[in-house]
Amino acid sequence: MRVEKNPERGVILLAGGESRRMGRDKFLLPFKGESMGCRILRRLKGIGNPVIVAGAGLSCETRGIPVVSDRYPGQGPLAGIHAGLSVSTCGPNLVVACDMPFASPELARLLFSRSEGVDAVVPQDGERTHPLFAVYQRRCLPVLERRLYCRERRVTDFLQELRVGYVDREEMESCANPDRALFNMNRPREWSRALSFVEQSEETGHREVREKSGE
Repeated sequence: MRVEKNPERGVILLAGGESRRMGRDKFLLPFKGESMGCRILRRLKGIGNPVIVAGAGLSCETRGIPVVSDRYPGQGPLAGIHAGLSVSTCGPNLVVACDMPFASPELARLLFSRSEGVDAVVPQDGERTHPLFAVYQRRCLPVLERRLYCRERRVTDFLQELRVGYVDREEMESCANPDRALFNMNRPREWSRALSFVEQSEETGHREVREKSGE
């Protein structure tokens, strides 16, 4: 898989984590003929410079995509964000969790378009925020470093120290279906649900083709 690069934007895929509730490495989860990690990378192709963070394995490293390890292991996604920003050469970077099979390039572009003048751009649907499909500026590193050194690992607390621009549901709906684009899988039943979404979509597509052809 060849990944195109945008030199002004980064993409950080959080491929580490213990995946306790899923019971297996989310990056390597099979999903319609490819691993979950490679599916997300394919969907975000051309969005920015790719960085794979912790636990991605050699399958992507040999495709020319750098793999970095957490400097603060065991401290969750905040440590992965730190690791990715540490090696990124870009200002704004899209952070994507490795359990989002419908990660939307259109939504990613919207977040990047809102990134000037703030430290982070985060989707918000009502009271719920989505900090693991969000854009972070590289200048957040000192705050990350301090919090991780003190073992303060909550992403929501980290956001409270930043200038954050929030993108609400109405804005997201201008380019994507937020319920699908922000869908994440923590348990096997959610993995099965995501696969069923794809199968239903494929069946709808096949039916529409048959109807158009008069079959």
